[in-house]
Amino acid sequence: MIVKHRKFTEDDFDLDEHRIQQERFVWFNGISKRSKVIVGILRIVIALLAFAIAVLIYKAASIQLGIWENNRINEAARLINAGEAQDEFEQDGRAQSATGNKYAPEADHDETHSVSPDATPGDVDPQLQMDDTSTNDEIINYNPIDHETLTADATPAILRLRDEFANEEIVGYIKIDGTAIDFPIAQGTDNEFYLTHNLKRESSSTGAAFLDFENKLTLTDPNTIIYAHNMRDGSMFAELKNYRRQSFYHDHNTISLTLGNVSSSWLIFAYYETSVDFAYNQARFARQQDYESMLNEIKTRALYDTGIDIYSDNQILTLSTCAANDTRRVVGALLMKKS
Repeated sequence: MIVKHRKFTEDDFDLDEHRIQQERFVWFNGISKRSKVIVGILRIVIALLAFAIAVLIYKAASIQLGIWENNRINEAARLINAGEAQDEFEQDGRAQSATGNKYAPEADHDETHSVSPDATPGDVDPQLQMDDTSTNDEIINYNPIDHETLTADATPAILRLRDEFANEEIVGYIKIDGTAIDFPIAQGTDNEFYLTHNLKRESSSTGAAFLDFENKLTLTDPNTIIYAHNMRDGSMFAELKNYRRQSFYHDHNTISLTLGNVSSSWLIFAYYETSVDFAYNQARFARQQDYESMLNEIKTRALYDTGIDIYSDNQILTLSTCAANDTRRVVGALLMKKS
């Protein structure tokens, strides 16, 4: 049986209901379009956040890898340096035994000038004090460093370090007993390269400890400057901040430094923090008065009084690292022994 649909009449059409349905359609359609825009924006934001997080993870991983590599390099360097020191000690022992007196000094030890760590700078051997005239001549006639000449003479330990890391710019070794400051020093043709390169001359966020490019390896400059980064893991020169505590200073107040074939000992006389407007890292001075003025400024800025006096005819060692807001943490030390 076929059922015929009745004819559509006006009574079957509700205009108000139709209007409501149309408004709902428009509203839902608008929501849908806005949702798509919002979803698109959220996707972009999420993508940017993911990218930023990936970059941060990459940078953190790079820093950690750099720290790991730098610590591995420094550990290898310590073993080499310790091994060479032991070999030298044994050779000295055999040489002294051959003389029949193991306490007899070697013939060339008359070139070593030293004083007791308890002595004042006024007691330093005159041969360790600077000649004002020669210093001025060096300033006036100063020429850029010839690295091939200056790195020709070096201790066996430094020569081995150069071979180990394939870097002829390794020029020295610094050590403060009881701290992590125990590693080689390089010297570039500027003060920028080793901020971002390790001892293998590879790109590295940890850099390497380096001697100011203006300093001579003969330790004849009034001010010898060494720089290194302030690493969060406590490596490089991070431990300089510990010299804020006078108790730490009393337990770690001497520095051993080898540059080229010159070995030296230093007595720390000041710890201070300064902005970069203070030229504490000047290696040479046109006038003795300028050097004396810098020394007086260091004593003024020192965090505490170590009881050690310093004079313009003494030589100093400056260890420098960075801190927040262009601040520098600096340790100053007096030359006590050189051989």
